Amino acid sequence: MKLELDLNQLLGMEYDEDGEPVGRRQLRDEVVAIAAATLVKEVRDEAKRSVRETVDSTVRGEVRAIVREALSKPIQQMTSWGETKGEPTTVLELVRTQLEAFLSGTTESRDRYGNQQPANLRQLVEQATREVISKDMREAVIEAKAGVTKEVTQRALKAAVETLTQGLNV
Repeated sequence: MKLELDLNQLLGMEYDEDGEPVGRRQLRDEVVAIAAATLVKEVRDEAKRSVRETVDSTVRGEVRAIVREALSKPIQQMTSWGETKGEPTTVLELVRTQLEAFLSGTTESRDRYGNQQPANLRQLVEQATREVISKDMREAVIEAKAGVTKEVTQRALKAAVETLTQGLNV
């Protein structure tokens, strides 16, 4: 297979009968324009990437500072009726006290829907382990029941066939 490209036709160049270009377009100018456009695109893409990285880095730093400041400022807890509750405290202190209460809890509780809630980390791990094991055990029991049912059915059929064909000379 032979492939021929006419750059003049591809670029829309025209020449007169003497071989001189007609109009203002020349192959060299077209190549330079294409190369310049490619170079500008590459520079633009690199500049966009660089600006995006700089902006992302700056925004992350600013967000970190804002979050750090928000976590260290005191907040006032409120009741569901909008009344103040307790002394103002920081979010970090609230997290610490909740975590401490969870880790040192001793009795399980139930939420308003009756769902069991573990009181400490040990109970949480036990509950998760129980759920995983019970799921795996449930699947294993279902498989075992199916296997037993199949085996009993096959043996019963075999025994019935033997009983019915006993005494027959087939």
